[in-house]
Amino acid sequence: MKNKKSRIVIDSLLIILGIVFLIFGIKDLKSFVSSQKSDISDAEKFKSDYQYVNKDNSYKYIDIKELQTILDGKDEKIILVGSPLDSWTQVLVSHLDEYAKSIKKSIYYLDLDKVDKTSDDYKKILKKIKLDEITTPTVIIKTKSNIELLKKEELYDSNYTDAPIDYWTEERVEELRKILNNKIGELK
Repeated sequence: MKNKKSRIVIDSLLIILGIVFLIFGIKDLKSFVSSQKSDISDAEKFKSDYQYVNKDNSYKYIDIKELQTILDGKDEKIILVGSPLDSWTQVLVSHLDEYAKSIKKSIYYLDLDKVDKTSDDYKKILKKIKLDEITTPTVIIKTKSNIELLKKEELYDSNYTDAPIDYWTEERVEELRKILNNKIGELK
């Protein structure tokens, strides 16, 4: 009788562990495996993190030090600060990618989940862009003479309460293009 109860408990724990692995582990395992391949492109890696973007996307990964270099430099760049876990970023990436392709530019991507928010580099970035904290998604537009920010509140209607995937109607995508055109200006 005691063995039967122990076996039921062990089997139940194994089933629960299996379910947890399925829910949380598959995406992490896929990301880990793809990051271990040295020949994988940024576009392929980005596609593995973001389901709504094409495999031939315009995204290039950067770290916090590279972001600092971009912001200190004179080159024009579009930067997305996001997180694969953020549903608004998940949906926004495809529209930004279409826009970047239309103006023949890359989008530099900083995964906020991989940033040490206590580091001096992060604090320098905050000071440079005049924010107390970076939230996702945030689009940073670096022109020759200016740094423009589009935070979530400027990218989305704050009164919208439905799913992010349903937000992007043709009219809203066109409005996003207009906002980006106004902010980017010099990048064209």
